[in-house]
Amino acid sequence: MTEFLIYNCITLGMFLVIYRKLLRRDKNLKFNRYYLLGTLIICVVAPLMEIDYGLKFPATELMNDSSGIVETHTQISPFNVQESVITDSHRSEIIENKDSFLSIVPIIYLSVSILLLLRFFYNLFKIVLQVISSRKVRYESWKLYLVNNESGPFSFFRMIFLGAEDMKSNDRLSSILLHESAHAIQLHSIDIILIELLKCLLWINPFLWIYKREITAVHEYLADDYVLQQGVDMESYMMQLIRESKLRVSGMYSGFNFINTKKRLDMLHQSKPTTSIFLAKTGLAFLLCFAIFVFSSSANPEDTSSFLIVIDPGHGGKDHGNLQEKNINFEIAQELLSLTKNQPIKIVLTRDFDRFLSLNDRVDMANKLKPDLFLSLHCNASDDPNKKGLEIYYSEKNTSSEKSKSYAKSLLKSYDKSELKSAEFIVLKNSEAPAILVELGFLTNEDDYSRLSNKDSQREIAKKLYQSLEIIRNSDKN
Repeated sequence: MTEFLIYNCITLGMFLVIYRKLLRRDKNLKFNRYYLLGTLIICVVAPLMEIDYGLKFPATELMNDSSGIVETHTQISPFNVQESVITDSHRSEIIENKDSFLSIVPIIYLSVSILLLLRFFYNLFKIVLQVISSRKVRYESWKLYLVNNESGPFSFFRMIFLGAEDMKSNDRLSSILLHESAHAIQLHSIDIILIELLKCLLWINPFLWIYKREITAVHEYLADDYVLQQGVDMESYMMQLIRESKLRVSGMYSGFNFINTKKRLDMLHQSKPTTSIFLAKTGLAFLLCFAIFVFSSSANPEDTSSFLIVIDPGHGGKDHGNLQEKNINFEIAQELLSLTKNQPIKIVLTRDFDRFLSLNDRVDMANKLKPDLFLSLHCNASDDPNKKGLEIYYSEKNTSSEKSKSYAKSLLKSYDKSELKSAEFIVLKNSEAPAILVELGFLTNEDDYSRLSNKDSQREIAKKLYQSLEIIRNSDKN
Protein backbone atom coordinates (compact mmCIF):
# COMPACT_ATOMS: atom_id res chain seq x y z
CA MET A 1 0.00 0.00 0.00
CA THR A 2 2.82 2.39 0.86
CA GLU A 3 4.48 1.83 -2.50
CA PHE A 4 1.16 2.41 -4.28
CA LEU A 5 0.63 5.72 -2.46
CA ILE A 6 4.16 6.86 -3.32
CA TYR A 7 3.67 6.08 -7.02
CA ASN A 8 0.21 7.67 -6.93
CA CYS A 9 1.60 10.93 -5.52
CA ILE A 10 4.56 11.03 -7.90
CA THR A 11 2.56 10.32 -11.07
CA LEU A 12 -0.30 12.67 -10.23
CA GLY A 13 2.18 15.41 -9.36
CA MET A 14 3.96 14.99 -12.71
CA PHE A 15 0.64 14.96 -14.60
CA LEU A 16 -0.34 18.18 -12.83
CA VAL A 17 2.94 19.89 -13.79
CA ILE A 18 2.39 18.93 -17.45
CA TYR A 19 -1.16 20.29 -17.35
CA ARG A 20 -0.19 23.60 -15.78
CA LYS A 21 2.83 24.19 -18.01
CA LEU A 22 1.35 23.08 -21.37
CA LEU A 23 -2.45 23.00 -21.33
CA ARG A 24 -4.07 25.03 -18.57
CA ARG A 25 -4.01 28.47 -20.23
CA ASP A 26 -5.24 27.32 -23.64
CA LYS A 27 -8.92 27.24 -24.55
CA ASN A 28 -8.97 23.55 -25.46
CA LEU A 29 -11.57 22.96 -22.80
CA LYS A 30 -12.88 19.53 -23.77
CA PHE A 31 -9.36 18.20 -24.24
CA ASN A 32 -8.31 19.62 -20.85
CA ARG A 33 -11.27 17.94 -19.17
CA TYR A 34 -10.45 14.56 -20.70
CA TYR A 35 -6.77 15.03 -19.89
CA LEU A 36 -7.51 15.65 -16.21
CA LEU A 37 -9.94 12.73 -15.97
CA GLY A 38 -7.71 10.37 -17.96
CA THR A 39 -4.56 11.10 -15.98
CA LEU A 40 -6.54 10.83 -12.75
CA ILE A 41 -7.56 7.29 -13.69
CA ILE A 42 -4.05 6.43 -14.92
CA CYS A 43 -2.41 7.46 -11.64
CA VAL A 44 -4.70 5.02 -9.81
CA VAL A 45 -4.57 2.11 -12.26
CA ALA A 46 -0.95 2.25 -13.48
CA PRO A 47 0.77 1.55 -10.11
CA LEU A 48 -1.39 -1.58 -9.79
CA MET A 49 -0.17 -2.92 -13.14
CA GLU A 50 3.08 -4.78 -13.63
CA ILE A 51 3.99 -4.68 -17.30
CA ASP A 52 7.38 -5.92 -18.41
CA TYR A 53 8.70 -3.35 -20.91
CA GLY A 54 12.19 -4.84 -20.73
CA LEU A 55 13.29 -1.85 -18.65
CA LYS A 56 14.98 -2.05 -15.28
CA PHE A 57 14.44 0.64 -12.68
CA PRO A 58 16.41 0.70 -9.42
CA ALA A 59 14.53 -1.17 -6.73
CA THR A 60 13.01 1.01 -4.02
CA GLU A 61 13.86 -0.37 -0.61
CA LEU A 62 11.68 0.84 2.21
CA MET A 63 14.01 0.22 5.10
CA ASN A 64 12.94 -0.10 8.68
CA ASP A 65 14.97 2.48 10.57
CA SER A 66 16.82 0.73 13.34
CA SER A 67 17.78 4.12 14.85
CA GLY A 68 20.74 2.57 16.57
CA ILE A 69 18.60 0.07 18.50
CA VAL A 70 20.43 -2.97 17.16
CA GLU A 71 23.81 -2.74 18.81
CA THR A 72 27.07 -4.59 18.37
CA HIS A 73 27.24 -7.15 21.17
CA THR A 74 30.43 -8.09 22.90
CA GLN A 75 31.08 -11.66 23.92
CA ILE A 76 28.84 -12.53 26.92
CA SER A 77 29.52 -15.31 29.35
CA PRO A 78 26.66 -17.66 30.28
CA PHE A 79 27.22 -16.58 33.88
CA ASN A 80 25.96 -12.99 33.33
CA VAL A 81 22.98 -13.87 31.16
CA GLN A 82 20.51 -12.30 33.64
CA GLU A 83 22.12 -8.90 33.22
CA SER A 84 21.95 -9.15 29.42
CA VAL A 85 18.32 -10.21 29.52
CA ILE A 86 17.43 -7.05 31.48
CA THR A 87 19.19 -4.93 28.88
CA ASP A 88 17.45 -6.72 26.03
CA SER A 89 14.07 -6.36 27.74
CA HIS A 90 14.55 -2.61 27.94
CA ARG A 91 15.58 -2.50 24.29
CA SER A 92 12.63 -4.68 23.29
CA GLU A 93 10.28 -2.30 25.09
CA ILE A 94 11.59 0.55 22.96
CA ILE A 95 11.16 -1.53 19.79
CA GLU A 96 7.66 -2.62 20.73
CA ASN A 97 6.66 1.00 21.34
CA LYS A 98 7.92 1.83 17.87
CA ASP A 99 6.07 -1.14 16.36
CA SER A 100 2.92 -0.08 18.21
CA PHE A 101 3.16 3.38 16.67
CA LEU A 102 3.66 1.92 13.19
CA SER A 103 0.65 -0.33 13.64
CA ILE A 104 -1.50 2.73 14.49
CA VAL A 105 -0.70 4.45 11.17
CA PRO A 106 -3.02 2.24 9.03
CA ILE A 107 -5.77 2.69 11.62
CA ILE A 108 -5.42 6.48 11.44
CA TYR A 109 -5.42 6.38 7.63
CA LEU A 110 -8.51 4.19 7.52
CA SER A 111 -10.28 6.34 10.12
CA VAL A 112 -9.78 9.50 8.07
CA SER A 113 -11.02 7.69 4.95
CA ILE A 114 -14.14 6.55 6.79
CA LEU A 115 -14.82 10.10 8.03
CA LEU A 116 -14.45 11.47 4.50
CA LEU A 117 -16.76 8.77 3.14
CA LEU A 118 -19.32 9.66 5.78
CA ARG A 119 -19.08 13.29 4.73
CA PHE A 120 -19.48 12.23 1.08
CA PHE A 121 -22.69 10.33 1.82
CA TYR A 122 -23.91 13.14 4.06
CA ASN A 123 -23.57 15.59 1.14
CA LEU A 124 -25.50 13.17 -1.06
CA PHE A 125 -28.17 12.94 1.62
CA LYS A 126 -28.44 16.75 1.76
CA ILE A 127 -29.11 16.83 -1.99
CA VAL A 128 -31.79 14.18 -1.58
CA LEU A 129 -33.40 16.27 1.17
CA GLN A 130 -33.36 19.33 -1.08
CA VAL A 131 -35.03 17.35 -3.86
CA ILE A 132 -37.73 16.19 -1.46
CA SER A 133 -38.33 19.52 0.27
CA SER A 134 -38.07 21.88 -2.72
CA ARG A 135 -40.91 23.14 -4.90
CA LYS A 136 -40.80 21.69 -8.43
CA VAL A 137 -41.31 23.91 -11.47
CA ARG A 138 -41.35 22.90 -15.13
CA TYR A 139 -39.55 25.40 -17.36
CA GLU A 140 -39.21 24.54 -21.04
CA SER A 141 -37.65 21.04 -21.09
CA TRP A 142 -36.14 21.33 -17.62
CA LYS A 143 -37.49 20.40 -14.22
CA LEU A 144 -36.36 23.04 -11.73
CA TYR A 145 -36.11 22.69 -7.96
CA LEU A 146 -36.70 25.89 -5.96
CA VAL A 147 -34.72 25.88 -2.73
CA ASN A 148 -34.64 28.28 0.21
CA ASN A 149 -30.92 28.93 0.65
CA GLU A 150 -28.27 31.45 -0.38
CA SER A 151 -25.82 29.07 -2.01
CA GLY A 152 -26.76 30.26 -5.48
CA PRO A 153 -28.01 28.18 -8.40
CA PHE A 154 -26.39 24.79 -8.90
CA SER A 155 -26.97 21.49 -10.68
CA PHE A 156 -26.54 17.81 -9.91
CA PHE A 157 -26.81 15.53 -12.93
CA ARG A 158 -30.02 16.71 -14.69
CA MET A 159 -31.44 18.40 -11.61
CA ILE A 160 -31.17 22.21 -11.55
CA PHE A 161 -31.65 23.99 -8.22
CA LEU A 162 -32.60 27.66 -8.10
CA GLY A 163 -33.41 30.21 -5.43
CA ALA A 164 -36.48 32.41 -5.48
CA GLU A 165 -34.41 35.45 -6.56
CA ASP A 166 -33.20 33.59 -9.65
CA MET A 167 -36.75 33.44 -11.02
CA LYS A 168 -37.44 37.19 -10.91
CA SER A 169 -35.48 38.25 -14.02
CA ASN A 170 -36.01 36.47 -17.32
CA ASP A 171 -32.61 37.51 -18.67
CA ARG A 172 -30.86 36.32 -15.52
CA LEU A 173 -32.87 33.11 -15.47
CA SER A 174 -32.06 32.41 -19.11
CA SER A 175 -28.29 32.72 -18.55
CA ILE A 176 -28.42 30.62 -15.40
CA LEU A 177 -30.38 27.85 -17.10
CA LEU A 178 -28.03 27.80 -20.07
CA HIS A 179 -25.05 27.58 -17.73
CA GLU A 180 -26.52 24.88 -15.51
CA SER A 181 -27.89 22.91 -18.48
CA ALA A 182 -24.31 22.77 -19.82
CA HIS A 183 -23.22 21.10 -16.58
CA ALA A 184 -26.14 18.68 -16.85
CA ILE A 185 -25.75 17.84 -20.56
CA GLN A 186 -21.98 17.32 -20.27
CA LEU A 187 -22.40 15.15 -17.13
CA HIS A 188 -19.97 17.10 -15.00
CA SER A 189 -21.44 15.52 -11.86
CA ILE A 190 -19.79 12.21 -12.80
CA ASP A 191 -16.37 13.90 -12.69
CA ILE A 192 -17.12 15.42 -9.29
CA ILE A 193 -18.31 12.15 -7.78
CA LEU A 194 -15.26 10.30 -9.13
CA ILE A 195 -12.75 12.71 -7.65
CA GLU A 196 -14.68 13.01 -4.36
CA LEU A 197 -14.53 9.23 -3.94
CA LEU A 198 -10.82 9.20 -4.75
CA LYS A 199 -10.26 11.96 -2.19
CA CYS A 200 -11.93 9.76 0.42
CA LEU A 201 -9.67 6.80 -0.37
CA LEU A 202 -6.41 8.61 -1.28
CA TRP A 203 -6.81 11.73 0.86
CA ILE A 204 -3.12 11.77 1.77
CA ASN A 205 -2.21 12.70 -1.83
CA PRO A 206 -2.04 16.55 -1.85
CA PHE A 207 -2.20 16.73 -5.65
CA LEU A 208 -5.64 15.12 -5.62
CA TRP A 209 -7.11 18.16 -3.87
CA ILE A 210 -5.51 20.45 -6.45
CA TYR A 211 -6.95 18.25 -9.22
CA LYS A 212 -10.42 18.83 -7.78
CA ARG A 213 -9.98 22.59 -8.19
CA GLU A 214 -8.63 22.25 -11.72
CA ILE A 215 -11.47 19.98 -12.86
CA THR A 216 -14.10 22.24 -11.28
CA ALA A 217 -12.56 25.25 -13.03
CA VAL A 218 -12.66 23.48 -16.42
CA HIS A 219 -16.34 22.65 -15.80
CA GLU A 220 -17.08 26.34 -15.32
CA TYR A 221 -15.10 27.31 -18.42
CA LEU A 222 -17.04 24.74 -20.46
CA ALA A 223 -20.38 25.99 -19.13
CA ASP A 224 -19.45 29.64 -19.80
CA ASP A 225 -18.38 28.76 -23.33
CA TYR A 226 -21.68 26.93 -23.90
CA VAL A 227 -23.65 30.03 -22.80
CA LEU A 228 -21.84 32.23 -25.31
CA GLN A 229 -22.34 29.66 -28.08
CA GLN A 230 -26.10 30.01 -27.51
CA GLY A 231 -25.94 33.69 -28.49
CA VAL A 232 -25.77 35.40 -25.07
CA ASP A 233 -23.95 38.75 -25.20
CA MET A 234 -20.48 38.42 -23.67
CA GLU A 235 -20.43 41.80 -21.94
CA SER A 236 -23.78 41.34 -20.21
CA TYR A 237 -22.84 37.82 -19.22
CA MET A 238 -19.55 39.06 -17.75
CA MET A 239 -21.40 41.67 -15.71
CA GLN A 240 -23.69 38.98 -14.39
CA LEU A 241 -20.68 36.86 -13.33
CA ILE A 242 -19.25 39.83 -11.44
CA ARG A 243 -22.57 40.48 -9.66
CA GLU A 244 -22.85 36.84 -8.65
CA SER A 245 -19.19 36.40 -7.63
CA LYS A 246 -19.86 36.87 -3.93
CA LEU A 247 -21.95 33.73 -3.81
CA ARG A 248 -20.12 30.45 -3.61
CA VAL A 249 -21.16 26.91 -4.41
CA SER A 250 -19.25 24.01 -2.89
CA GLY A 251 -19.84 20.31 -2.54
CA MET A 252 -20.65 17.64 -5.08
CA TYR A 253 -22.55 19.77 -7.54
CA SER A 254 -21.74 22.34 -10.23
CA GLY A 255 -22.63 25.96 -9.63
CA PHE A 256 -23.19 29.11 -11.65
CA ASN A 257 -21.44 31.20 -9.02
CA PHE A 258 -18.10 29.47 -8.89
CA ILE A 259 -15.78 31.73 -6.87
CA ASN A 260 -12.89 31.84 -9.39
CA THR A 261 -14.56 34.66 -11.34
CA LYS A 262 -11.42 36.45 -12.56
CA LYS A 263 -10.06 33.32 -14.25
CA ARG A 264 -13.44 32.71 -15.83
CA LEU A 265 -13.49 36.24 -17.22
CA ASP A 266 -9.97 35.79 -18.59
CA MET A 267 -10.96 32.52 -20.24
CA LEU A 268 -13.98 34.15 -21.89
CA HIS A 269 -11.60 36.49 -23.74
CA GLN A 270 -9.15 33.71 -24.57
CA SER A 271 -8.95 32.55 -28.18
CA LYS A 272 -8.35 28.97 -29.22
CA PRO A 273 -4.73 28.26 -30.21
CA THR A 274 -3.82 27.51 -33.80
CA THR A 275 -3.91 23.89 -34.93
CA SER A 276 -0.11 23.67 -35.08
CA ILE A 277 0.33 24.97 -31.52
CA PHE A 278 -2.44 22.68 -30.28
CA LEU A 279 -0.85 19.63 -31.93
CA ALA A 280 2.62 20.54 -30.64
CA LYS A 281 1.47 20.97 -27.03
CA THR A 282 -0.85 17.97 -26.94
CA GLY A 283 1.76 15.81 -28.69
CA LEU A 284 4.39 16.74 -26.12
CA ALA A 285 1.90 16.20 -23.29
CA PHE A 286 1.02 12.76 -24.69
CA LEU A 287 4.68 11.72 -24.91
CA LEU A 288 5.40 12.88 -21.36
CA CYS A 289 2.26 11.16 -20.05
CA PHE A 290 3.21 7.94 -21.82
CA ALA A 291 6.67 8.07 -20.21
CA ILE A 292 5.06 8.57 -16.78
CA PHE A 293 2.68 5.67 -17.43
CA VAL A 294 5.57 3.39 -18.35
CA PHE A 295 7.45 4.45 -15.22
CA SER A 296 4.51 3.84 -12.88
CA SER A 297 3.28 0.59 -14.47
CA SER A 298 6.63 -1.02 -15.23
CA ALA A 299 7.69 -4.22 -13.51
CA ASN A 300 11.39 -4.90 -13.20
CA PRO A 301 12.20 -7.94 -15.33
CA GLU A 302 13.21 -10.95 -13.30
CA ASP A 303 16.93 -11.45 -13.05
CA THR A 304 17.22 -15.13 -13.89
CA SER A 305 20.91 -15.13 -13.05
CA SER A 306 20.31 -14.21 -9.42
CA PHE A 307 19.35 -16.57 -6.63
CA LEU A 308 16.99 -15.02 -4.09
CA ILE A 309 17.23 -16.22 -0.49
CA VAL A 310 15.06 -15.03 2.37
CA ILE A 311 17.11 -15.24 5.56
CA ASP A 312 15.03 -15.43 8.71
CA PRO A 313 17.00 -14.48 11.87
CA GLY A 314 14.98 -16.45 14.41
CA HIS A 315 13.25 -14.77 17.37
CA GLY A 316 13.50 -11.02 18.06
CA GLY A 317 11.88 -8.33 20.17
CA LYS A 318 10.16 -9.80 23.22
CA ASP A 319 11.04 -13.32 22.00
CA HIS A 320 14.66 -13.79 23.14
CA GLY A 321 15.06 -17.45 22.24
CA ASN A 322 17.87 -19.30 24.02
CA LEU A 323 20.10 -16.92 25.99
CA GLN A 324 21.50 -14.43 23.44
CA GLU A 325 20.00 -16.30 20.48
CA LYS A 326 17.98 -13.47 18.92
CA ASN A 327 21.05 -11.21 18.76
CA ILE A 328 23.40 -13.91 17.43
CA ASN A 329 20.93 -14.96 14.75
CA PHE A 330 20.57 -11.36 13.59
CA GLU A 331 24.29 -10.59 13.63
CA ILE A 332 25.16 -13.65 11.52
CA ALA A 333 22.31 -12.77 9.12
CA GLN A 334 23.78 -9.26 8.78
CA GLU A 335 27.21 -10.71 8.04
CA LEU A 336 25.64 -12.91 5.37
CA LEU A 337 23.87 -9.92 3.87
CA SER A 338 27.13 -7.97 3.62
CA LEU A 339 28.74 -10.84 1.68
CA THR A 340 26.13 -10.74 -1.08
CA LYS A 341 26.65 -7.16 -2.28
CA ASN A 342 27.09 -7.17 -6.07
CA GLN A 343 26.82 -10.97 -6.03
CA PRO A 344 24.37 -13.24 -7.92
CA ILE A 345 22.99 -14.42 -4.58
CA LYS A 346 20.48 -11.88 -3.32
CA ILE A 347 19.40 -11.88 0.33
CA VAL A 348 16.35 -10.34 1.98
CA LEU A 349 16.00 -10.40 5.78
CA THR A 350 12.65 -10.97 7.47
CA ARG A 351 13.61 -8.41 10.11
CA ASP A 352 15.99 -5.46 9.77
CA PHE A 353 16.19 -4.73 13.48
CA ASP A 354 15.35 -6.24 16.85
CA ARG A 355 11.58 -6.64 16.57
CA PHE A 356 9.06 -9.39 17.21
CA LEU A 357 7.54 -11.23 14.23
CA SER A 358 5.18 -14.16 14.48
CA LEU A 359 6.09 -17.36 12.66
CA ASN A 360 3.21 -16.85 10.23
CA ASP A 361 4.35 -13.27 9.53
CA ARG A 362 7.79 -14.57 8.59
CA VAL A 363 6.38 -17.21 6.24
CA ASP A 364 3.89 -14.79 4.67
CA MET A 365 6.67 -12.30 3.97
CA ALA A 366 8.78 -15.00 2.30
CA ASN A 367 5.88 -16.37 0.25
CA LYS A 368 5.15 -12.92 -1.17
CA LEU A 369 8.75 -12.59 -2.35
CA LYS A 370 8.74 -16.08 -3.95
CA PRO A 371 12.41 -16.80 -3.15
CA ASP A 372 14.54 -19.70 -4.35
CA LEU A 373 15.26 -20.64 -0.74
CA PHE A 374 13.94 -19.79 2.72
CA LEU A 375 16.68 -20.16 5.35
CA SER A 376 15.88 -19.80 9.04
CA LEU A 377 18.79 -19.26 11.45
CA HIS A 378 18.63 -20.42 15.08
CA CYS A 379 20.83 -21.41 18.02
CA ASN A 380 20.19 -24.56 20.04
CA ALA A 381 20.17 -25.39 23.73
CA SER A 382 20.30 -28.63 25.71
CA ASP A 383 20.38 -29.93 29.27
CA ASP A 384 23.53 -31.78 28.25
CA PRO A 385 26.39 -29.20 28.24
CA ASN A 386 28.54 -31.52 26.11
CA LYS A 387 26.12 -31.52 23.20
CA LYS A 388 27.41 -29.38 20.35
CA GLY A 389 27.42 -28.94 16.56
CA LEU A 390 24.92 -28.02 13.84
CA GLU A 391 21.47 -29.44 13.21
CA ILE A 392 19.81 -28.89 9.85
CA TYR A 393 16.07 -29.37 9.41
CA TYR A 394 13.68 -29.67 6.48
CA SER A 395 9.98 -30.58 6.33
CA GLU A 396 8.38 -33.52 4.57
CA LYS A 397 5.20 -31.44 4.30
CA ASN A 398 6.86 -28.61 2.41
CA THR A 399 5.59 -28.37 -1.18
CA SER A 400 9.23 -28.59 -2.31
CA SER A 401 10.31 -31.15 0.28
CA GLU A 402 12.66 -33.03 -2.08
CA LYS A 403 14.42 -29.85 -3.11
CA SER A 404 14.55 -28.74 0.54
CA LYS A 405 16.16 -32.05 1.49
CA SER A 406 18.63 -31.78 -1.37
CA TYR A 407 19.61 -28.23 -0.35
CA ALA A 408 19.93 -29.36 3.28
CA LYS A 409 22.29 -32.18 2.23
CA SER A 410 24.41 -29.70 0.26
CA LEU A 411 24.65 -27.54 3.35
CA LEU A 412 25.44 -30.56 5.49
CA LYS A 413 28.54 -31.42 3.45
CA SER A 414 30.29 -28.24 4.61
CA TYR A 415 30.16 -29.23 8.28
CA ASP A 416 31.74 -32.16 10.13
CA LYS A 417 29.67 -32.31 13.30
CA SER A 418 26.18 -31.83 11.92
CA GLU A 419 22.91 -33.74 11.63
CA LEU A 420 20.12 -33.74 9.05
CA LYS A 421 16.67 -33.98 10.58
CA SER A 422 13.06 -33.73 9.48
CA ALA A 423 10.64 -31.56 11.50
CA GLU A 424 7.29 -29.95 10.88
CA PHE A 425 8.17 -26.44 12.00
CA ILE A 426 5.70 -23.79 10.77
CA VAL A 427 8.37 -21.85 8.89
CA LEU A 428 9.37 -25.03 7.04
CA LYS A 429 6.08 -26.73 6.23
CA ASN A 430 4.15 -23.54 5.35
CA SER A 431 6.83 -22.10 3.12
CA GLU A 432 5.98 -22.23 -0.58
CA ALA A 433 9.69 -22.22 -1.43
CA PRO A 434 12.30 -24.83 -0.48
CA ALA A 435 12.96 -24.22 3.21
CA ILE A 436 15.77 -25.10 5.64
CA LEU A 437 16.20 -24.35 9.33
CA VAL A 438 19.77 -24.35 10.68
CA GLU A 439 20.57 -24.65 14.37
CA LEU A 440 24.03 -23.05 14.28
CA GLY A 441 25.21 -24.60 17.53
CA PHE A 442 24.41 -25.08 21.22
CA LEU A 443 24.57 -22.00 23.40
CA THR A 444 24.66 -24.32 26.40
CA ASN A 445 28.00 -25.72 25.19
CA GLU A 446 31.05 -23.66 26.11
CA ASP A 447 32.85 -24.12 22.76
CA ASP A 448 29.76 -23.43 20.63
CA TYR A 449 28.82 -20.43 22.78
CA SER A 450 32.28 -18.94 22.46
CA ARG A 451 32.21 -19.44 18.68
CA LEU A 452 28.69 -18.08 18.15
CA SER A 453 29.05 -14.97 20.35
CA ASN A 454 32.42 -13.84 18.95
CA LYS A 455 32.29 -11.29 16.10
CA ASP A 456 35.25 -12.78 14.19
CA SER A 457 33.78 -16.26 14.49
CA GLN A 458 30.40 -14.94 13.31
CA ARG A 459 32.07 -13.67 10.13
CA GLU A 460 33.61 -17.09 9.57
CA ILE A 461 30.24 -18.77 10.13
CA ALA A 462 28.65 -16.38 7.62
CA LYS A 463 31.40 -17.04 5.05
CA LYS A 464 30.98 -20.77 5.37
CA LEU A 465 27.22 -20.47 5.06
CA TYR A 466 27.63 -18.29 1.99
CA GLN A 467 29.95 -20.83 0.35
CA SER A 468 27.33 -23.51 1.00
CA LEU A 469 24.65 -21.27 -0.53
CA GLU A 470 26.81 -20.85 -3.64
CA ILE A 471 27.00 -24.64 -3.93
CA ILE A 472 23.20 -24.83 -3.61
CA ARG A 473 22.77 -22.13 -6.25
CA ASN A 474 25.10 -23.88 -8.67
CA SER A 475 23.40 -27.22 -8.13
CA ASP A 476 20.03 -25.56 -8.76
CA LYS A 477 21.27 -24.12 -12.06
CA ASN A 478 22.49 -27.52 -13.16
